[in-house]
Amino acid sequence: MRKKNPYPKIFYFAYGSNINKKQMLYRCNGCKFIYYAVCLNYKFLINKRGVATIIKSKGKKTYGILWLISQKNLKNLDHFEGLKSNRYYRKIIRVKFKEKFINAVTYFSTNNNEGTPKEKYLELILEGINYFKGNITWKNEIKNWKKNY
Repeated sequence: MRKKNPYPKIFYFAYGSNINKKQMLYRCNGCKFIYYAVCLNYKFLINKRGVATIIKSKGKKTYGILWLISQKNLKNLDHFEGLKSNRYYRKIIRVKFKEKFINAVTYFSTNNNEGTPKEKYLELILEGINYFKGNITWKNEIKNWKKNY
């Protein structure tokens, strides 16, 4: 009988700068791109800190990248996302992936007030969308944020 892995891999839904492959490889060595995913009834927002979050919004959708990460990667993300300093909190959500729904971990900012993107932040996201050949709706949504600031 095969032993159960005590350190299972985790699906991680990235919608902000962590869709950028270079950044993710730096933060999460060995992570693996799975595919695109969509989080229904949430919308993308740049908050007062100048970074992305998602907030509940009926009928909206947030596009992102589904990564497969390790437990160690998750701890690294907790550090980069500022869990200890209460900038973000982690939660498991349902995302649509290839016409089915799966559970994935993601991060929500503790600041949901709309703000101005940090310099070069949206470029990181657009680089990720372009690298993974994300859909035009997603790309235009991010470009519209860029146009407004």
